[in-house]
Amino acid sequence: MRLIFSSATLAVAGLFFLNTAFYAAPSLAQTAPLGAVTGSTSQKSDHSSVDGIIPTTQGAADESTDVSPPTASSLSELVASHINADARDEEGKCLAVAVYFESKGEPLTGQLAVAQVMLNRTQSGRFPETICGVIRQPGQFSFVHHGQFPAIAEDSRAWRTALAISQIARENLWQPMVGHAMFFHAKRVSPHWHVTQVAALGNHIFYR
Repeated sequence: MRLIFSSATLAVAGLFFLNTAFYAAPSLAQTAPLGAVTGSTSQKSDHSSVDGIIPTTQGAADESTDVSPPTASSLSELVASHINADARDEEGKCLAVAVYFESKGEPLTGQLAVAQVMLNRTQSGRFPETICGVIRQPGQFSFVHHGQFPAIAEDSRAWRTALAISQIARENLWQPMVGHAMFFHAKRVSPHWHVTQVAALGNHIFYR
């Protein structure tokens, strides 16, 4: 059993091991505006799961969803046009890292959805205000160890794609895939959250 504390309540979450992944089962007692249990099932990923604090039932913030005029006829075309993109700054790299470890090998729509969830969190008032803060938030992502990221194959197509997705998401170059979603989990698990499902893309189900 694992104890999870918030400033308002005390919840208990059991840890279940699923293959090489695990997640913390949500408790209905949790009400603090913290994070969510998430997970990735990408066959090409080195880290197939994310564990974390349980989701809340509060509504997401009304973050901006203004989209720049499309510069491509399809998402794959747009990614191809940004395949040589650089991280530009630390925030861009952190977002690409999350996409890489959470959804590499998935359809591009699923990878973009993961990136958009991270951005939604920064605007929610319930998570850190920076992308790196969201990714490094303690207890949220199992690929993060003491605030550090594992080594990345930076010459790989998967990393170049993650960088492209990161730039597209930050610049709102493509339509929102999951609206105001701030939580997701792998399709292979059923945590029975009391939150609203908004989409199922790639290997994940997304909630707000």
